[in-house]
Amino acid sequence: MFEVETTHPGSAKIALDIPDPFHYYHFIELEKSRCDKLEELKSVYPWGKDRINIYQGDGKRKLLEILSTLNFNKDRAVVFLDPYGMDVEFDLLKNIAETRIVDLWILVPHAVGFMRQLQKEGKLTESNKQKLNRVFGEEDWFEKFYNEYTTENLFGDEETFLKKAINEKDLINYYNSRLKGIFIDVAPSPLILKNDKKIPIFALCFAASNEKGSTAAIKIAKHLLEVKHGR
Repeated sequence: MFEVETTHPGSAKIALDIPDPFHYYHFIELEKSRCDKLEELKSVYPWGKDRINIYQGDGKRKLLEILSTLNFNKDRAVVFLDPYGMDVEFDLLKNIAETRIVDLWILVPHAVGFMRQLQKEGKLTESNKQKLNRVFGEEDWFEKFYNEYTTENLFGDEETFLKKAINEKDLINYYNSRLKGIFIDVAPSPLILKNDKKIPIFALCFAASNEKGSTAAIKIAKHLLEVKHGR
């Protein structure tokens, strides 16, 4: 079992400090300075030389390379994605789900990504629409988040769009449903992470791809998320 993680050194240390460690750890960072910090962290662990791997470069490309080395008969893995903005496209999540041996934790950019893109009047640029298409993996999101209205003016009828009264839970539940469409199962209640002003910034989602292990994996993830929720 090993973990593939695109993250920062703080969460890397948390992963390395778990009581029952993984056989291998793979950390991917784009910035050299962060890779250097991970190298420093690696030296702290006596067993790290042979089990901790650090890569500098494009996260998607390197992650796909690592996934391609898996032995689908005996390996199991966990991927933790901590993306910059809306960099994680749905096709990458499909690649992870199709392994049927890799489970996924992903920080989903709510306020810093989705809500900023979904403007009130639906006047999205074609570039923004295409970006959301790639992130959600479909074009139907527009109909889910916007109502269409027809108004009359001097030039005839004009179609306008207004965003529906959606909140952070509606948006994350939609994203979670997209995950459920490709993974075996997902934790039903993602953790909404807010800043000190109580504004939702991220949501933490979990998805299991292995049919035999999904029940136990979802049970554990659900417990962890509920503990963080304070339930």
